[in-house]
Amino acid sequence: MTALLATHRSRTIVYFICWLSLIADGYDLYVYGTTPPAIIGQEPFNATAAQAGAVGSLALVGMLIGSLVVGILTDKLGRRRILIGSVLLFSTFMLACAFAPTWELFAAARFIACFGVGGLLPTAVALANEFALPERKSLTLGIVLTGPALGTVAASLSSMLLIENYSFRPVYALGCFGFLACGLGLEIPPRVPGLPHGRRAPGDCPGNFTGLRPGPPTGGPRRLLAKPHVAPRRANCWAPGSGHAPCASGWSRCCPC
Repeated sequence: MTALLATHRSRTIVYFICWLSLIADGYDLYVYGTTPPAIIGQEPFNATAAQAGAVGSLALVGMLIGSLVVGILTDKLGRRRILIGSVLLFSTFMLACAFAPTWELFAAARFIACFGVGGLLPTAVALANEFALPERKSLTLGIVLTGPALGTVAASLSSMLLIENYSFRPVYALGCFGFLACGLGLEIPPRVPGLPHGRRAPGDCPGNFTGLRPGPPTGGPRRLLAKPHVAPRRANCWAPGSGHAPCASGWSRCCPC
């Protein structure tokens, strides 16, 4: 009984960390779409609409770069380290956005923050999937993926409550609550509960999260993707995600705040 309780607790901790990280991810991604009224033509930046739009577009580029880099580093560093690093990166630079003295520094901090935003979602989903019980994977991932939506709602509410009286800086400062997920991320167990002793969790070692069998070195990503049995699987995983973020982010920027 004690072992079962410990196993359940370990899995629950992982689910909660992934869920909390995705709330922070959703908040940091969508918060920029709620703050242009406090930035365009307002002190201290007096940014133009064109400048604000350019920063919003650069954020998507940062997400793309972050996703690509994470895809390469995950097999080398493990998903646990990547998750903690991604949250730490975007939380730190969200705080930098809150205290940026100039528009140029604000734009640079926003761009770098989106590296972590782009890399977190696939990492958190893969980590939750690895720890989920086979018969509850769909339910577990469904619950974990409510995180970005809740983060979006939190970004909207914080803007409504804070911008009018305190401008945009406190709204960005709240984005650093992801630091809490970083601390909790250290509690992710080193192996999946139920695996034989000595086997590490897939999130703590080079993962085989594509469903492909491990083999000898492939000679780099380009040669790997060229293989006929690999390319379709990579495309099926990459295509839906690559279209989701631009569409969702673009919608948040087109809607009036």
